[in-house]
Amino acid sequence: MPSPRRSPESLFAERPDPPYRVIVFDCDSTLSSIEGIEELKAGLGPDEVSAIAGLTALAMDGQAPLEEVYGRRLEIIRPSKNDVEGVARLYLTTVLAGVEDTVHALRYLGKELAVISGGLAPPVQALADYLGIPKERVWAVGIEFDAEGHYAGFDEGSPLARKGGKAEVISAAFPDASVALVGDGATDAEAKVVCDRFVAFTGVVERPDVVRQGDRVCRAADFAALLPHLCSESELDQLAASGSERFAALVERARRPRLWIPGPTEVRPELLASQTAPMVGHRTGTMRELMRAIDPHLRAAFGIEGAPFMDVGVHSCTATALMEMSLRALPDSNGEPPRVLSLVNGSFSRRYAEIAESLGCAVTRIESELGAPADLESARRAIADDGPFAAVTVCLSETSTGALTDPTEVASALAARGDAWLLVDAVTYFAAAPLDAARHGMDFCFAGTQKALALPPGLGIYCVSRRMLEGARRADGRGFFLDLVRVTEGHAAQNPPMTPTIPLFRALLSQLRTIAEGALEASLIGEPSRGRSGWELRFARHAKLRSIGSEWLGREGLHRPGTQDHVTASPTVICLGVGEGRVPGVLEDMRSAGFEIAPGYGPLRGSHVRIGHMGDHSVQEFRALLATLSTVL
Repeated sequence: MPSPRRSPESLFAERPDPPYRVIVFDCDSTLSSIEGIEELKAGLGPDEVSAIAGLTALAMDGQAPLEEVYGRRLEIIRPSKNDVEGVARLYLTTVLAGVEDTVHALRYLGKELAVISGGLAPPVQALADYLGIPKERVWAVGIEFDAEGHYAGFDEGSPLARKGGKAEVISAAFPDASVALVGDGATDAEAKVVCDRFVAFTGVVERPDVVRQGDRVCRAADFAALLPHLCSESELDQLAASGSERFAALVERARRPRLWIPGPTEVRPELLASQTAPMVGHRTGTMRELMRAIDPHLRAAFGIEGAPFMDVGVHSCTATALMEMSLRALPDSNGEPPRVLSLVNGSFSRRYAEIAESLGCAVTRIESELGAPADLESARRAIADDGPFAAVTVCLSETSTGALTDPTEVASALAARGDAWLLVDAVTYFAAAPLDAARHGMDFCFAGTQKALALPPGLGIYCVSRRMLEGARRADGRGFFLDLVRVTEGHAAQNPPMTPTIPLFRALLSQLRTIAEGALEASLIGEPSRGRSGWELRFARHAKLRSIGSEWLGREGLHRPGTQDHVTASPTVICLGVGEGRVPGVLEDMRSAGFEIAPGYGPLRGSHVRIGHMGDHSVQEFRALLATLSTVL
């Protein structure tokens, strides 16, 4: 083990601030979201897989010397040349958000960049080549193959295959330079003694022992968040003033807190970039193909695959506009205004009732205690005793309180509603939990793109039953822009009746494809897919975030609004009481720590805060937010 570059006493003092001349990155779970050794396990039996996982965990957590496990893992796996080349391809498809732009920005600032990894050299070098890091600044463990490409051993003399190896490499390569090291594992943490700053990176996986040793901790999965840890303020200013729009955007992301409000949510840089392609006409074949490609994904998300009696639509409007669209579709009944039963359990379910009243509907409200789910039993009785109604409105995830009204319970309680249309607000439910709109008998179910889909605001998405479409033809007050029939038929024909927000359609398709593919979801939840689809992984991640949040509330002795016996938890929103007068201070302290959360809504604004744990946030990021909030509170 090389000697520390500072005296033992100075190791306990504040370490030097940026700028640094050399930036060293780990590879696995840092530049890429995968662990290469784990990917090589495909095709092994369960006993071998279990043995390798145990060895990897011991090594990464620092509980066993690396030299004891490195060769044993490879001897169990015996990877072929084709296997190793497969890992290289995976590295290139699992590069974390912001890595390329961050690397370019650091190079612009004159930094010397290096990759030092205990992974296998061929795939690590392939990733470094992709990022433009020269071969002489890449260190990893060599591997050997025979003439047929079979495993023939590894470089047992490599310092990176033994304890303390990264420190040896850094000391030898950069003896007099100021060095910052970014990594996630125990081998990175032990190298901090030869570096000026060690940034513990937890954007993919968090290892508590490593975090405790970090001079700084970066918990965001976006590499832009590393810049303040690696650069001085003057260097960030230099990037912002460079004339490069990419660098300016990178610095803006680095300096602002991450959005954890109940919408709009944080949007990945690649989704923002997808909107910058050259414009096309909305009557062109390109636009028709774009709309056609979106629909199968939306049908999967709404749970109406195999349901020919349901259609989907996308409109360039807000979700509130879709509320109004659904209500304008109600025909009068024998010259009388349509009767609407509105289930109100918060500010946004109340909005549905208010819009119905503004349109002249005869509205009956079923009010619930603040924080409780919709009162389905009272709704069932109202239908039986005071029906018929033309429509019933209900909100599944009440964004103002974080209360859940389960769609299965809605379907059961309102099964005897007769011809009444079931109009469902799924604004902070869609893309976070299964809807099964067809099975649950929903006639109209809608959301906006700026919530759990993690896209910019501006698109309303919905599914609608054919029976509602046919009934809507008799409605006189459909208008033009919010005409359900006109918009739905135009979407089905890939011929929108008015110019749509084309860049947002592109971002929508990009996100839907990414979700369905599943690799992003596996990295965000931090679990192998185990045969689950991308949507199943997304739903599982949001369920896990809800569970983590509920357990945290219990440990901290904190409460959601309302009588706790009646509280149900939204899959995307936590609303918790912090006490009158404390809200502004809590918000500011969280903002200073890099997390933008929201105040309560309506009557809860002065006493509660809300966390939107929806979209593309990782489990590790959420744990970091809650740990920070515990400290703040």
